[in-house]
Amino acid sequence: MNSKSAHQTLEKLISSHQGTLTLHEYRQIAREFQILVEGAVLEIWEKHKNRLDLTLNGVPVASEGSAVNTSTAIGFLVEEFIVKQLPEWFSSGSGATGNSAFDFFYSDDSKIKLMVNLKVEKNTSNNKGVVAANILRAEYLADSRPKIYLIVKSKYHLDAATSSLRFDGLESVILESFITRPGALKSDNRNWSAEFNALSGRLQLPSESVLNQCSADTIPKPEDIREFMKDLQNHLIRTKTRN
Repeated sequence: MNSKSAHQTLEKLISSHQGTLTLHEYRQIAREFQILVEGAVLEIWEKHKNRLDLTLNGVPVASEGSAVNTSTAIGFLVEEFIVKQLPEWFSSGSGATGNSAFDFFYSDDSKIKLMVNLKVEKNTSNNKGVVAANILRAEYLADSRPKIYLIVKSKYHLDAATSSLRFDGLESVILESFITRPGALKSDNRNWSAEFNALSGRLQLPSESVLNQCSADTIPKPEDIREFMKDLQNHLIRTKTRN
């Protein structure tokens, strides 16, 4: 299914529901949103034949020995490259990356907010960081709309011989599919004050064995997600106590 067809399907699903979302509707919207986002990002890569030349004014900047090759600069640049080419039914997040929970979202957000955290990373990366807990919690509690938060990883490897980047596929996971599951909630220990604040840490993806059991079908009711987010700090404190 191309992204235009996927958009029509999602648009119909959202417009057809009235009142409170049922669990079935919530999961169905999450599933179609995941299909839509993956399709849109894949179409952008296909448009560029799964390859980007990394040059500035004709000068290769990712050749052998370049400091760029081991920095996070490429990831941020390619994220912006993708976001700027998304179809019109997406809107980009506002504010600096560090202050926003997402990179872009589904434009029709009157009934449900559908957000995407896009990460462009090397195919050898094992970075499980997602987003600062306090920023995510504030997003979920800003209003009473149901939310869906999709984490998308666009993998790549560098070809230093040609100073180019090669696309290596997509991975995606719906945050709601795992965050309330026993043993799945994790965060790092980042802290910006003398007194420990569990919400300062970045939420982490759980293990592959847990993720393999998670999908749109494991998402709980939207009101359960909201209640979990209200008490996110205590949930995180309990994970630290267990560890």
